[in-house]
Amino acid sequence: KFKKEKQVKGILSSAFIMTDPKEIDNINWQLDIYNKEKDTINSYVIKKDSIEEVNTEAKPFREKEEEIKEINFDNVKINYKEALEVAEKKSKETNSRIIILLQNLKTETWNISFFTISFNLVNIKIDASTKEIIETSVKPLIQF
Repeated sequence: KFKKEKQVKGILSSAFIMTDPKEIDNINWQLDIYNKEKDTINSYVIKKDSIEEVNTEAKPFREKEEEIKEINFDNVKINYKEALEVAEKKSKETNSRIIILLQNLKTETWNISFFTISFNLVNIKIDASTKEIIETSVKPLIQF
């Protein structure tokens, strides 16, 4: 429906939110559509009553020209709240900002990052089909 309404060419490559933990239920999702022919991404914010294009024909952020893959929702068995619950249990730090990204890396993956009050960046990747933690990292945001 979205692709027809906006006459979008390309594949859904990611779904994204960044928010304060208290606002997680009131946030609008950003959808990123990758156009392989142009090697660009158009971003749209999905609101309750509208769809707004917020970024057009941006160059994709990726490592070493890796292939950008389409999200297959048949492979997404857990929603973002379930993935966030798994990530918060693993992190055990107090979060000031949360970034949640659904993307297809080797499989559909919830890529969750926390900016913590102790100035760390905690990143946890969770398989969107099995709930298995794929990777975890903690990096200081400030180094002296």
